[in-house]
Amino acid sequence: MFNNHDAESRIFHCVDDYATFGTGRKKQKVAIGNGPDARTCGILVVTVIRKNHPSQRSKKFPEGYIEFENGKRFDLARSAYETKHCHIFAIRPEIEDIWRAQKASDAILLWSLMCRTEDLIALAELILEVVEPGKKLGYRNPDYIRKSEMPCLVRRLVRLGGVNQSENIEAMLAAGGGSQNLIIKTAA
Repeated sequence: MFNNHDAESRIFHCVDDYATFGTGRKKQKVAIGNGPDARTCGILVVTVIRKNHPSQRSKKFPEGYIEFENGKRFDLARSAYETKHCHIFAIRPEIEDIWRAQKASDAILLWSLMCRTEDLIALAELILEVVEPGKKLGYRNPDYIRKSEMPCLVRRLVRLGGVNQSENIEAMLAAGGGSQNLIIKTAA
């Protein structure tokens, strides 16, 4: 009998047989993560396979390597990318969504660490409006917001507001969205 849960788990599971990538001529897009399940790992990079050399006669890569367009290599014997134990995922829309959400979250959190206090409060209010419409920010301590509240708000933004909403906020911040821009968006 077919189990839906198993099928979903396979979608997010890393590739176990690197031969499925062929020689690299197809230029297959892959994600490299620090865990075997894309839903729970941190995706380090999304790149394209340039070469898949499974049997090189070298001391450095005894079982071969996979070379990516970014010039870095994945050591097949050690399952290592830049000396870090990693896993490779064939790109599917679901994994690409996880990557997009992670990139947007990281960018928003980085921006919140470097912005002015009034911009931080405006961003927190904007995200709170997306995740809990009508609720107001009950505190104004910037250290508390940066260290404790912002990571929670961003996780909730991705979960409840979705990847597109997270990317919209990231784009607004990247375009120089200071407090005036954020306050206007919050009021709208």
